[in-house]
Order: sequence, then C-alpha cells, then structure tokens
Amino acid sequence: MGFSDINRVVDVGFRDSNRRQLRSARLAFRDAQSACIIKETDEGESIPFPLSNITGRDIDIQKRTARKETTAWINGVQFGFNWGTYKNSQEAEKDDRIDKYYYLKDNAKCGWEIRLGTAQDAGSNAFDNDHVFEAQTISLFFTWLGDGNLGDKAGTTRKPKPSWVADVLLNEGSPRVFRLARPGRTPEDKKKTPNQIPLATPAQGETIDNIIAYGGARSDRVPADHRLTVDRTSKNFALVEEDTNKRKGTFFKLANPSALKPEDRKKNMPPTANESRQWIRTCAAVFQYLGYRDSAKPAKEPVWDKWMRVSNWVDLVLHEFDKDYPWGKYGDEEPLRDDGRHPSLRSLYAYWIDVYLSNIEDVAEDWATRAKAAFEKKYGSGTRQDEKAWWEQ
Repeated sequence: MGFSDINRVVDVGFRDSNRRQLRSARLAFRDAQSACIIKETDEGESIPFPLSNITGRDIDIQKRTARKETTAWINGVQFGFNWGTYKNSQEAEKDDRIDKYYYLKDNAKCGWEIRLGTAQDAGSNAFDNDHVFEAQTISLFFTWLGDGNLGDKAGTTRKPKPSWVADVLLNEGSPRVFRLARPGRTPEDKKKTPNQIPLATPAQGETIDNIIAYGGARSDRVPADHRLTVDRTSKNFALVEEDTNKRKGTFFKLANPSALKPEDRKKNMPPTANESRQWIRTCAAVFQYLGYRDSAKPAKEPVWDKWMRVSNWVDLVLHEFDKDYPWGKYGDEEPLRDDGRHPSLRSLYAYWIDVYLSNIEDVAEDWATRAKAAFEKKYGSGTRQDEKAWWEQ
C-alpha cells in the first residue's frame, strides 16, 4: 500500500461510535500488492531489509515480569498509578490467555497489513506484550481533570479544582480522601447488595484510581477474594511487533512520530528510502492493529474489544463513584453543573475520552501528511514502475 490517499488510509475513526460504548476503530486499509522493497538508484540489486534485522530492546530473560506505573502532577504533587505487573515477551509467549502474534505481513510487501499468526509465522521478529489500553491514558485523564483550567468545561460541567482531585480522589494519606467500597464480585455477591455492583474492593474500600487499575492488563496473581482474577486481566494484553507497539505508545501520548526514520547517530548515516518505508509502515500499522479482526477466526476477540473492556471498567467504576460520593460536601472544589444538579465523574471521563481519541486521530492524520511530504522531498516520488506502484497502491 502506498501513499496515494494516506490521510484516508490512516483514518483512526474513533469519532463515529456511541460514547457509552466508546468507539470501534474503523480502518480503511486495502490489500498490499506491490513490492515495498524497491531497488535503490545507487545500487545494483534490491536492498534486503527483513524484520528479523530490527533490533529490539534488551530483555532480561531472568526477569519474568515488570511493574507498570505511570505518574501525574496534580496540585503540585506527583501521584503514581500502579497498574500491577506484566509479563515480558518471552513469558507472554507461554501464556495461552494472551493473544499472539500480531505481525506485519511479509516485509517484501509495501503495505502495513497486520496478521495474527503462529510463532512460525512470526519468525525471529521482536515482539512486545502490549497493554492494549495504554496505562498512560488514566494518568492523562487525571492530569486533565486536575489541571486547574476551570474555564475548560465539559458540556455544561465545570471541571473540579485541583485540590479536590488531589486530596479527595487520589491522596490516600489525605483526611478528606474518598474510598469507594464495593466488596465481592460473584453473582451471589450481587444478590446481597442488589442496588450496588460488586467491584471486588476490600471491605474498607479503595481510591478510584486503584479500583480502575484492577481491570487493566496485568499479570498479578492477586488473592482469590480480592480484585479481579488474573485469567480475566491477562486477556487485556496482546503480543504485537515491538516497533509497532512503540509507535502506538507515541500516538497515544499525543506525540507525533518522526515523518521518516530518524538518522542513526551511532553510524552517522541517514536512512535509506527502504528504511523510511519500513518506518512508515510500522507507524501506519498501529491503527490496523487496533482495528484488527481475524476473518478466518470470527470467534477470536478483536483487538479493540480489549481496549473497550478496560475503558468500560473505568466507566463502571466512575458510575459507582457517582452514586456513592456525597456531592456537595466540598462545595465549589467539586465539579459544578450549570443547572445546579449533581455532577458526574463518569460524564467527565466520557467527554474527555471522546476528545482524547479524536486528538489521536488528528495527530495520525497530521503525521500522514508530513510523512508523505517528507518522503517525496527526500527521496522523490519515483520514476520507475516499481516505485510508482508503491505510491499508487
């Protein structure tokens, strides 16, 4: 697949679906037919650039899991968000609960077509155990919620003051902190408290950021009577090619990847056209990966469903918070609605996540425009048949 209409092709499309269900990724990718590895004009043969030559991060194979933490500065205080542990790629390969392997099809093709295959299909490519729902999403939400920009309204609701977010929602040592208590998680537990949804909290409750983290992608083996089972949370991971996962992390922190492959400073060599094509395909592959459905295995869970499952858990936790929190206790520190009714933290999240996903789409579209322009400027649009085919497919 070439660049004839890349702004349409890299169309994340998070905006079109219902907020409550969030949105599914609509992706307009066509099958790649033309050769991506094109003969360089200054060489007499095609340049091999197999994915097996991509150097992945050094992984300590003795370390089976790593701890996932993110941070946010709110009201002058740095807060840490603990997302539990996750398995490195070698250990994730052994875990049947984690879908694998999402890889870029045939590097001899110019498209960024993601496939789900076996270890044999994946070959020696480097992979990451991906938190499909990026852990940084929640720290970004709380950062926005507590940034003190009270003029930045979410519909008819004014955002809370930073002191409320810091002291009431997040600071476990604050005398004002609110802990949501929803013990249990089984149908029997639900029958005991029909007006409350069990969230597997301790009896004394927890802050909402901790409860939100229960439902993320994590490999902790937590006690059976506490939090969610590892069988459930492990399904929120996916094993995807390392370079595509890196680009995904960049897009989801609302940063713009380089238009072309950055120069190798150690070698002091600019990237070749083929290396930049490879860079471009790993960036664009992010969005096909997120929207991937295995047509040959319709029962296989789509990748975006993993993202939605975690975000729906966030939505549920905030819904239960809204029901239990004593609105009005801290006056104008809290969110305020124009009509004077009780505000909703769940509604603030729904507003923010919609804007956030739309912003990612905008970043992707901007990157696509820059990538096409930069490639043409540096390497030209090509005059030979194989070069033209790469642009036109």
